[in-house]
Amino acid sequence: MAEQQVPIPQQPGATSQKPGEGGGRTKKKNLYPAALVLTGSTIPVTIAAAILTAILYFSPIPQPLYSLIPWAPHSWIAILAGFAITLLLWLLFSIPFMRITTFDNVNALSSHHIKSHERALRASYAALKEAQGNRPSQCKSSFIKVSDSLDAIREELDHHDLRWVVGTGYLNAWNLIHRAEEAMIDIAPRLEVIREAYHDELSLEGSSIDSRNATLTKLRLAVKNLSPLAIQYMDTIAQDDGGSNGGATEPVKVHDMEMDHEARNAIHNVKQTINEFRDGLWEGLVRMRNQLTGITLYTGLLTYALLCAAIVAGAVPSSIEAATIYYLVGAMVGLFGRLYTEAQADQAISDYGLTLARIVVTPILSGMAAVGGVLVVAIFSFTLTKASTVPSSFILSEIYNLNSNLQGIIVAAIFGLTPNLLISVLQQKADDFQTQLKNSSATDQAKK
Repeated sequence: MAEQQVPIPQQPGATSQKPGEGGGRTKKKNLYPAALVLTGSTIPVTIAAAILTAILYFSPIPQPLYSLIPWAPHSWIAILAGFAITLLLWLLFSIPFMRITTFDNVNALSSHHIKSHERALRASYAALKEAQGNRPSQCKSSFIKVSDSLDAIREELDHHDLRWVVGTGYLNAWNLIHRAEEAMIDIAPRLEVIREAYHDELSLEGSSIDSRNATLTKLRLAVKNLSPLAIQYMDTIAQDDGGSNGGATEPVKVHDMEMDHEARNAIHNVKQTINEFRDGLWEGLVRMRNQLTGITLYTGLLTYALLCAAIVAGAVPSSIEAATIYYLVGAMVGLFGRLYTEAQADQAISDYGLTLARIVVTPILSGMAAVGGVLVVAIFSFTLTKASTVPSSFILSEIYNLNSNLQGIIVAAIFGLTPNLLISVLQQKADDFQTQLKNSSATDQAKK
């Protein structure tokens, strides 16, 4: 309901705890795994391991290392050394990011609004609790719902683990806040309920909810029954029936308890409809972000596995060097293309890291497309100019060779742009979600 600045219990991320809760150090044990996930998804560890392993394999720098272990194949030394160095750097690099994985820091905008809504709910609930003796028995269940939701919100915000990095913690907190706000409709003073109804009307008018018109009609009728004078401040043009029952001065039993409950139930239902619609859109954005993060992980593992297989199979260092350069060229071209596209997009609302996930996954897919594109174009061009089939003498070492296939860099750059076609489709879907969120917001910008 209406926001008020009042003291609230211990905020998430602080070290002290409320009575009965465990110590802050016990809960913060989960911060390091969350930091590992955060850094591993922002800077793909598998791709870093692949590039470092390739450099160790074709670079003359580690030759002294090979001489120290003469009985081990050079290929295995490069693979193990690349993996070990990458793992060590990942573990060390993640330590400073532990504080970033908390509720307050992963998504500062959303955490600010969650705490703002929680303060308002606690203030309103505390004021109503003092007058609970004057409330009818029918509202006791609503008091219990609000109390349970506030306790659940506090319990959710006190967690220090992976949920904030993956975004599910914020979704859970918002769902609990919305359930509490809906229950407050049943017990809040009439003026606050009407204020919420004004806000919900603005949210509905621009939304794409299937039952928007019917929901608007229900909301306006409920406000009219709750307070005949309040309806004049709503947009009643769409529901005007010629003036037979649209006047603001029509006598209504505003103190009739049964009518009051019915009107509140209708407004409660309208708010729940809006909240469920918007929560579904936010959940779609978070799910899309997590799916792209999964694609990043699996594609990176595939890239690393293919590189290790090529090294173990005895690929010449010059081929690994050429493939690495093709990969980096395609990755850079794809990344610049993605950055240009993202610069043109409307970033009016928070997307829980979806934009960053698109940027991170693009160079990985572009690099793979570049390496594969060089192979496809080489085989296709040889087939057209030489023979109908590719002879066995046409080996990969000739394709992945900068001396004999320097034009492969241009091919890699061209194929590096192709993954952006697929990612743009996903971006269009996300933009549609964001547009619906903006249109269903009572203000010009979605605040969640």
